[in-house]
Amino acid sequence: MPGYPGQYGNPVRPGPYAGAAMYPGYPAPPQSNKKKVVAALLAFFLGGTGAHNFYIGNKGRAVAQLIFLIVTWVIVVVGYSLVIAGTGTEMVRTYSGETYYVDEDTDMIIGGGLLAIVGYLMMVGLWIWTMVEFIMILTTSGRYGRDRDGYMLA
Repeated sequence: MPGYPGQYGNPVRPGPYAGAAMYPGYPAPPQSNKKKVVAALLAFFLGGTGAHNFYIGNKGRAVAQLIFLIVTWVIVVVGYSLVIAGTGTEMVRTYSGETYYVDEDTDMIIGGGLLAIVGYLMMVGLWIWTMVEFIMILTTSGRYGRDRDGYMLA
């Protein structure tokens, strides 16, 4: 049959760059100077900071992860601060020399504990997000197999 190889349902190599295998002399798609292993290691060890997305060039997603991480830590620290502030009996002296005692505030303790739990749940969500991206980098699926310019990670 006339035509080009693979025209009638017999591709030589299916895939996103099937044309490279179908035509002799057709250049293979260029590879990025970014390494897949480096991106995967950054995702595994520094995933919450968005370091792997900064490395690949997904700056918007990287900034979103970094802001999410900072907000999460602020929520956890504020939660623990509320718990600490609400516990215990404290002796307070005024400038006039009077002394009085302040008992623990259960509402502050419960609110701070719930706030810390919400922060930890947000951290778990961020961890799941980065582990999904880690797997996507390793399998080169979706946008994570390429850098910002669309070149395949080496």
